[in-house]
Amino acid sequence: EFELWIETYGATPVAVVIILINYALKAVVPWFPVSCICVASAMVFKWYEALLINLIGLSILFALKFAWGKRFGGGNAEKLLMKYDNAHRLVDESKLGSGVVLFFTRLLPSIPLNAVSCIYGTTDMPLWRFVLISDTGVLYKVISYIIIGRNVFDPASASFIVPFIPLILFSGIIFLSLSGALEERKAKTNSNI
Repeated sequence: EFELWIETYGATPVAVVIILINYALKAVVPWFPVSCICVASAMVFKWYEALLINLIGLSILFALKFAWGKRFGGGNAEKLLMKYDNAHRLVDESKLGSGVVLFFTRLLPSIPLNAVSCIYGTTDMPLWRFVLISDTGVLYKVISYIIIGRNVFDPASASFIVPFIPLILFSGIIFLSLSGALEERKAKTNSNI
């Protein structure tokens, strides 16, 4: 009955506004995770409508946090980057062309969207380019969440389970990479002692 009610009465202009407000609020306060917003929108709207609504919402989120970074700086993440010149060069548009780095940070599920947006707000990257690259980088995650949301009423189906694979795979690769980097650094530190 709930599924029928959502499909019958859920897809309204008011629902679109509520979803977009949730994205805007996420830029200011800790709020629902993006994955929850995507899944909920896919429960209510057709997949292509949910995709468009979520990309617009994410664009709003990215633009607001980018503007926050321009105005107030990148916070603790920026301070950490400033300590490491090579790391700061990766996000500085004038040096290594940070579009590639931005794209890959958006691919990874474990890197916070808001922190990256604030950091890039401190660079010379134009807002339109930042939003375009960010939306392209998160596209596979949004599509995965939408597929999950469209099949949430049938959690035993392959259509519900399969979208988790790329999300888990990317997270696993990141954690293994970080673990390897920490082990290598630990080994270097031990050899210098």
